[in-house]
Amino acid sequence: MKIRFLGTGGSEGIPCLRCSCLHCEEARKTPHFRRAPTSVLIKEKNEALLIDAGSDPGFLLEKVSLQGILLTHWHADHWAALPRLSWAARPLPFLCPEPEKTPSFIKRGLVPLKKAPLFYKTGPRSPQKSPF
Repeated sequence: MKIRFLGTGGSEGIPCLRCSCLHCEEARKTPHFRRAPTSVLIKEKNEALLIDAGSDPGFLLEKVSLQGILLTHWHADHWAALPRLSWAARPLPFLCPEPEKTPSFIKRGLVPLKKAPLFYKTGPRSPQKSPF
């Protein structure tokens, strides 16, 4: 299993628009210091689960079979990429807190998550389905 942090910044990201603090100035000079809003991609073989969608991960998802999206909470820096992801060619399983809060413009291509998106191990040689 591989875990890739796609973004670890706040809503504004780093560098922040029109900010001249030391951190933002350094990030403008050195791309390594840039931080996108929150997103994590968990991969197991060719399957993947996206946790939060704060920034657009589309280019990374072309080579994996995205099994679902798990949204941790409804702050904009955790769901900003959902509108684009909802236009996927086939509906994407989606799990979120308080599903009734899902904005209608996001619902188009997202469906409730019904099966385990990945496998995990509880001990040596004992694969179990994930609890999702």
